[in-house]
Amino acid sequence: MAKTYRATGINLKGMPLGEKDKLLTVLTKEYGLVRVVAPGARKYGSQLGGRSELFVVNDLLLTRGRTLDRIVQAEMQESFLRLGQNLGKLTCAQYLAEIVLKQALANQPQVELFCVFTDLLQQLQKQERLTAILPVFVQGIYRLLALAGFAPQLYRCAISQEVVVPAAAPGRNVPFSVVAGGVVKPGVSAPISHYLTAQELGALQALAAKELPPEVLLLSRDAWLVLERVLRAYTQYHLEMHLQSAALIERCFHL
Repeated sequence: MAKTYRATGINLKGMPLGEKDKLLTVLTKEYGLVRVVAPGARKYGSQLGGRSELFVVNDLLLTRGRTLDRIVQAEMQESFLRLGQNLGKLTCAQYLAEIVLKQALANQPQVELFCVFTDLLQQLQKQERLTAILPVFVQGIYRLLALAGFAPQLYRCAISQEVVVPAAAPGRNVPFSVVAGGVVKPGVSAPISHYLTAQELGALQALAAKELPPEVLLLSRDAWLVLERVLRAYTQYHLEMHLQSAALIERCFHL
């Protein structure tokens, strides 16, 4: 096995190591999730300082070690540091990164996951209004779930597989079951975790599209936050994880 190797990766997590180094968790296209040492990254003026920051994409030259590999060289290809200028954007990006960290595999190529995640960061970074961040963010959660094969059932009852037609009456009358795996036809026995309006269900169904239709983008902030809570509960249950960044979402968007 070669002692050195190259990889393109995005920094998902970082922590101090020793007096001057940093330990990075990096999602690479070629080798999946890797933990590597950025030697001297915490020294003043270090070339690896900026390149070891969160959400920076680097072309990496790595050397294999007994327990941890080390960065020999890092050439920055793309940076999402501007996410840090807005607490809402940064929190959404960290939330999505938690999901990526849970579903990414080690020692296996993760090209599609890498491309989806960096595309989501690009979309988040370019939003100017706080209300415009939420649709991109919620669609991002759905895209990551779909990529992992865990997307909820939204057109047919998760129990009976019958087509679910929302009632015309206003109000939250569409049952959703996290445990069952999606929407449930009224009257079907299942542990119901949430109730959705027909409009909210339509927005959830639209998340699978490449671009959200204009009428879905006009959904209120509160409606998008309802959908985030539904997908959060669904993600935490089916991926068996706790999303630490979720608590900050409510602060960022003034709930």
